[in-house]
Amino acid sequence: MIAIILSALIALVATGSGIGKLTKNQKVVTQLSGLGVSPQLMQIAGILEVLGAAGIVLGWIVKPLGVLAAVCLGAYFACAAGAHVKAKDMLGIGPGVVLCVLSLVAAALLATR
Repeated sequence: MIAIILSALIALVATGSGIGKLTKNQKVVTQLSGLGVSPQLMQIAGILEVLGAAGIVLGWIVKPLGVLAAVCLGAYFACAAGAHVKAKDMLGIGPGVVLCVLSLVAAALLATR
């Protein structure tokens, strides 16, 4: 049950973040532009987040897919934290680190479910 709740929360966060990028939400565009992220990379990142969220949810039925999607989202969020470090935005790394850890915890929980 914890695996489903945690993975659902991660899927919601990833979907919301991905939609913000795909719809070119001005706040998101401004923040990511400040990190040096190109508009093309923003679109790719949005697609990856939405696909990762879908993979986690589908993983409730097909377990290996959910585990893989959670691990991939963990890697994605680690890269997001890295982008903040590269831009010397040390205050911005927190969400990426937390979501990376939670994604990897969800992967482990989904794998043992």
